[in-house]
Amino acid sequence: MSLCLLPILEPSDPRVADYFNVQDGEWIKRRGRFLAEGHEVLATLIERGRYPVDSVLIAENKVERLTPLLSRLPAEVPIYVASMALLEGIVGFKLHRGVLAVGRIGAPLEVDAALAALPPGPALVLGLEGLANTDNVGALFRNGAAFGVSLLLLDPSSADPLYRKAIRTSMGHALVLPFARTAPWPAGLASLRAAGFVTYALTPRADATSVVELFRGGLPGAERVALLVGAEGPGLSAATLEAVDRGLRIPMSAGVDSLNVATAAALGLFALRAR
Repeated sequence: MSLCLLPILEPSDPRVADYFNVQDGEWIKRRGRFLAEGHEVLATLIERGRYPVDSVLIAENKVERLTPLLSRLPAEVPIYVASMALLEGIVGFKLHRGVLAVGRIGAPLEVDAALAALPPGPALVLGLEGLANTDNVGALFRNGAAFGVSLLLLDPSSADPLYRKAIRTSMGHALVLPFARTAPWPAGLASLRAAGFVTYALTPRADATSVVELFRGGLPGAERVALLVGAEGPGLSAATLEAVDRGLRIPMSAGVDSLNVATAAALGLFALRAR
C-alpha cells in the first residue's frame, strides 16, 4: 500500500492546526482530541489503542522507518510531513522524536459499566486520588499494565491520563488500559464493593497491615481486589481511608515516611497479585 503523504511547507498551515498548541493539553482536550508523541506510542495507538486516529504529523526523515506502521492506518487518515525544523515551528518547541498523532477521545467510561464489563473471576483495579502530576499518572498506568490491572479509577482531581506527557510516561499504556472517573469520591467507591471487590488503601499509618503479611498468608485471599493510592505528601484523604476495607503499608527504614507514589503502587500491586 502506497502512503498518501501530504507535505507541509508553512508552520501556519491550517491543516495542522491541532498541533499548534501541543503544550496546552486543555486546548486540544476541549476539541475532543488528544496528542500522542513518539514512535512507540504511535505504534500502540494504531495497533492496540482504543481510540481512532485523526491525523499524523511526522518529520520527513522518519517516513521510511514508519512506512510499515503508517500503512496500517485507514486510507482517509491524513499523514502530514514536514522538515524537523518546520515541525518544531508548528508545535512551538524542540521535538526530539519527530512523531506526533492526534486521536479522538470519545465518550468517557462510566464506572458501573466499566466494572460490569470486566470478565468474571480474578481482577485487579487501581484507584488514584489527587494525582495532579501527569508523570506520576503515566507511571501508574505503566505499572498497572505490568501487574495485570484491569481498570483504573480516578477521582475528579487527578490528571488526565490522555495528556501528552502522561501517555508518553505510560509507554502508551494509557491508550490501552480502560479508565473511568469516579464521582463523588470516595462515596463512588461503593461501586467496587457492589462488584465484589475487596478494597485496600496504601498508607503509612502504623495501624495498617504490612504488605509482608500478604506474602506470609496472614490475610485471607480475594479474587477481586482494588488498591487505592494518593498523592505524595497528603496521601489518601481520611474519608477514603474510612471507606476502604483495609489499610496497607510498606515497611521502610526509620526516618523515611514515604516512597514515590508509582514505586509504592508497584510494590502494593505486586504483593496483592502475588497473594
